[in-house]
Amino acid sequence: MQMNIFNGHEFVADKVISLKKRVAEWGREIKIVSLCFDEDVSSKIYANKKQLLAGRIGINFQIINLNFNCPIIEIKNLILKLSNDKSVTGIMVQKPRKSVYNDQLLTSKQIEQLDFVSWWRKITELLPIEKDVDGLSPLVIEKLRKKQNCLVLPATAKAILEILATFNLRDKRILLIGKSDIIGWPLYWQWKNQGLMVEIVGKNELAKKLSDDKQLKLYQVVVSATGVSKLIKGEMLAEDVILVDVGEPKSDFDFESCVTKAKFITPVPGGVGPVTVWALLENSLTLSQFNREF
Repeated sequence: MQMNIFNGHEFVADKVISLKKRVAEWGREIKIVSLCFDEDVSSKIYANKKQLLAGRIGINFQIINLNFNCPIIEIKNLILKLSNDKSVTGIMVQKPRKSVYNDQLLTSKQIEQLDFVSWWRKITELLPIEKDVDGLSPLVIEKLRKKQNCLVLPATAKAILEILATFNLRDKRILLIGKSDIIGWPLYWQWKNQGLMVEIVGKNELAKKLSDDKQLKLYQVVVSATGVSKLIKGEMLAEDVILVDVGEPKSDFDFESCVTKAKFITPVPGGVGPVTVWALLENSLTLSQFNREF
């Protein structure tokens, strides 16, 4: 078996050069504004990486720092202001980790005292779809479910589609682990609408599958985005499986045991992450070109 460890940095090198050229040819300023929450250090690191690559490509990437105590109404007013600013091409919110939010909520003075899912949805619902550069709005999933076109896909989902574009998935069973609004569900509807054999599972459904030694061996492609370190072991998987790891901050797959089973695997870090940054920045060019027409 010839096994391929994916290198995200090498994969996007030519794509970055191409995007830089396309941005220069477009000739109009592209500006992304990213809202980032101070309490989550990882989010700030990711936002800074995006800002760095954006600068290399010629895209203006501005970071606005907030904190979890910021009332939703203030975030709403900020997003409304950015929505009405014609110089702003795209607006995004760097999604913090649920665990960080929950830890802060215990000692927070936040007026709303919302659980993470409700809090995140209240924020993403505010994003205007014509400036939703990271595809975070719930409207994106709704459009995909109804087989309607979206301006852009969530950047991580788009990155995974790009990574797997060289594989023929038509005859493969695909398992998506994690019902994320920016990874699992967008991929599910995208592949489901193409007639592919795809299944999505959350925590409870996965536990049932893991209780049966043969369950995960039924799939030829596994995409995992749970944030549970080393959740999937090599002995659970079929030979020649294609593995896409979107674990954060550590790998969902036990790399040492899974790499011996997989014919293709994306590592953490250096796998999906670099492609996601490129996908986000390409989305901004798409939005700039779309909004110029109206």
